[in-house]
Amino acid sequence: MSGALSASGRYVLSAEIEDITQPLFGVDMQVGLTVRYRLQDRAGKARWERRIVTRHRAAGRGLPRVRAAAPCQ
Repeated sequence: MSGALSASGRYVLSAEIEDITQPLFGVDMQVGLTVRYRLQDRAGKARWERRIVTRHRAAGRGLPRVRAAAPCQ
């Protein structure tokens, strides 16, 4: 696992947040997060890419419910 956390490693993993959905108010307190992960070699060639969409719903009332449903805090 040499170089896994160093600047001279063979690959670079990046994560880009593409979309965040969060209601301002309402009955359906569902939040969502879309992240694109990309693994590239040092030459910049993409070796692996994946877009992951998550949706979370929480029970309760108001802002604490949205915070509880948030996929990243």
